[in-house]
Amino acid sequence: MIILPGVQIALASVHLALQGPGPIMLQTMRRTSTRTYVAARLTTSSASASSPPPGRLDGLYTSITLNTGLGGCAGDYEPVLDIYKSAASNAITVLHLPGGAYLQHVDDTIVDAGAKYVAAGYTVAVLYYRLPRSMEKSWLLCAEPSDALSDVAAAMKTLVANADLYHIDPASIVISGFSAGGHLAALYGTTCTAVANRCPAAMVLHFPWLVTGAHVFCGELGKTWSKSMAIEPGSSQEACYPTARVDANTPSTVMFHAEKDQLVLTEWMVDFAAALTANGVPNKYYEVSGGGHFLGQFSRVAAISGGMLDASKGWPALIKQALELGAAPVTTFAPSTHAPSTPAPPMPAPSSKGCGGDPCFDTSHCRSKWGSCGASTAYCNDESIWTADGCTNFESILEPTAAPTTSTSVTTVAPHLSITTTVATSEAPTTASPATTCAKRWEKCGGRNWTGPTCCEAGDYCFKKTDFYSQCKPTP
Repeated sequence: MIILPGVQIALASVHLALQGPGPIMLQTMRRTSTRTYVAARLTTSSASASSPPPGRLDGLYTSITLNTGLGGCAGDYEPVLDIYKSAASNAITVLHLPGGAYLQHVDDTIVDAGAKYVAAGYTVAVLYYRLPRSMEKSWLLCAEPSDALSDVAAAMKTLVANADLYHIDPASIVISGFSAGGHLAALYGTTCTAVANRCPAAMVLHFPWLVTGAHVFCGELGKTWSKSMAIEPGSSQEACYPTARVDANTPSTVMFHAEKDQLVLTEWMVDFAAALTANGVPNKYYEVSGGGHFLGQFSRVAAISGGMLDASKGWPALIKQALELGAAPVTTFAPSTHAPSTPAPPMPAPSSKGCGGDPCFDTSHCRSKWGSCGASTAYCNDESIWTADGCTNFESILEPTAAPTTSTSVTTVAPHLSITTTVATSEAPTTASPATTCAKRWEKCGGRNWTGPTCCEAGDYCFKKTDFYSQCKPTP
């Protein structure tokens, strides 16, 4: 089983205790963080006033310098929280965490989604958290990564303490994170309960840097951080890997990702959705075809939502949906492929002829037809495969729960989680034999512990993207 190391978070200093060969104390080194589209660096609160952070919008109510201390690679950067107050007195509030690979704050999501949050009538708080990397030596981890977690905790505390002043509904604060900010949001949301910090009501994660962010956060100061595209089971990086830290206290979550994103792999997203589902956390995952590591057009997300999202509402619709997921009755959290009015299927004893039951009768031997193991009906159903050799302890983390396609919606949390996705990619053409059942286009065709087809239908080839995932895609 996965051992989840503890994370100790305080507002002024943060220590990340890692289990493994021995406790590792992340020592603080400071340096000024570089901000995108800003010529002058922000070194003091007075500098902040003369050199506004990137993406600052019209209508700013106030800008707060958080009291979590100096940080960044030069040790002279103070985190800033920009507040855009809603006209409504008790408004939904978005804590916006911009991306930028933990070496800068990129303004594109602020001027796009952030501006739309404001226009939708939400109170919006944009957090310019302290950064552990610098543009000059981006390959090095030069400052305390978990300072950023301290900044999120301080921002949440500030918003709740000033709810009346900023027109905030404390029960409706949603963290919206993008790229590295998505990793930060997910890590905070999966650890806030354990360390008694104020948790958000929900999370919205846009192409979150789940794996790479974990390598940065659990890297060794003064050294190069790992560029691996996977987290090894049992490694110290699991302490900073949101997927490994999900539990029943994790807030309801909505996720967005694009198939062609080369920085965040689809399997990372599917794994996170699977962890949420396995822990009974209501979630919704949208994956659009094409695209890349950017927002793109919201209309494409609405088009695959099965009518649940209105394209005219834009990105704020995901904030509202995340809150609605969290407000749904607890009985709807249980993974199921059945409508609420449909009786639960019987729970037959496992046999060599298949698996069944909700929850699964025996998760140790039931694989989905895509080769994954788990406790929900996404794994354990009439199409599941009984495997005598059983499932590994980490398989539900390393393998996705369903074979994503561009046209099929696979419901993994009733009735709220539907995964419409196109997954990862692989290598070298494989010729289909007439007597062999091969994977269809975009389906999985290989990976560690994979027991399904390893060939693709005519016209496609099996492309290996990671050790854990290969996918059929059109032959070039």
